[in-house]
Amino acid sequence: MLEIYHHPICPFSRKLRIVLNEKRVEFELIAEKYWERRAEFAALNPACDTPVVVKQDNVILCSNSAIFEYFEEVMSEKNLIGDSPLERAIVRSVCDWFDNKFYTEITKYLVTEKFIKVVTKVGEPNSNAIRAAKKNLSYHIDYIDHLLQKNDYLCGEKITLADFAAAAQISVLDFIGDISWERSHRVKHWYALIKSRPSFRPLLFDKVQGIFPPKNYADPDF
Repeated sequence: MLEIYHHPICPFSRKLRIVLNEKRVEFELIAEKYWERRAEFAALNPACDTPVVVKQDNVILCSNSAIFEYFEEVMSEKNLIGDSPLERAIVRSVCDWFDNKFYTEITKYLVTEKFIKVVTKVGEPNSNAIRAAKKNLSYHIDYIDHLLQKNDYLCGEKITLADFAAAAQISVLDFIGDISWERSHRVKHWYALIKSRPSFRPLLFDKVQGIFPPKNYADPDF
């Protein structure tokens, strides 16, 4: 069975859990406080970021994009990146937006300032960074709304890896209570579709010491 080093507050770990559930792959979760940079974890992944996959043959997979490309290639019967070269390019470009731009402009700031600094007791939360992240969130929600104007999902009529990449980031904000659904009912409807999938359901029961999700977090019909 695959071993997945993860943390519930890590959006890339969340995305991997959703994808493996979609592909019906069994795995064991190992919680890893990646910010502590344990020597044993660094031996698996010198970058000390999550997720890290350890296969049964002790082959180690790390790096967000590499992990997902691997599972798409070896488990292609559940295709999440599209059939044609153009479809795959579009899905990858939207994934890149959420894995990089959304993460660096919003999720990384809020997780660092509102969670990691609190649990490590290193430094005070930076209110300017928190305000900037929340301001950035507005135009990212507008971008998602734009992508959904003609389709139910971000890259068309079929659900793809792009939807899970976006939902993983948003679910972290939802978990720490930093998202308002008033800006776009279209985005709220899309997120409800993702949230109601069996592959997403285990995330609704995540527990992290020091985080108290809003009541609607665990409700697929919020």
